[in-house]
Amino acid sequence: MLDEQFYAEQENENWQNEFQLFWDITDNWNLTVGVFEYHNEIDQDLDFWTNGLLLRADNRVQ
Repeated sequence: MLDEQFYAEQENENWQNEFQLFWDITDNWNLTVGVFEYHNEIDQDLDFWTNGLLLRADNRVQ
């Protein structure tokens, strides 16, 4: 008879910012501008349990 239970909690917050500017002025001039922002927030709970589960392993070699 096997009765297992556990609880896990995860909290995570990520921020990322980026700015790019490419300026290549020649005979034919080029300009590239970019802005990037990312925000992620994780908040999760995990409950796991078994109600007296009967487990049996049968590893016979034939």
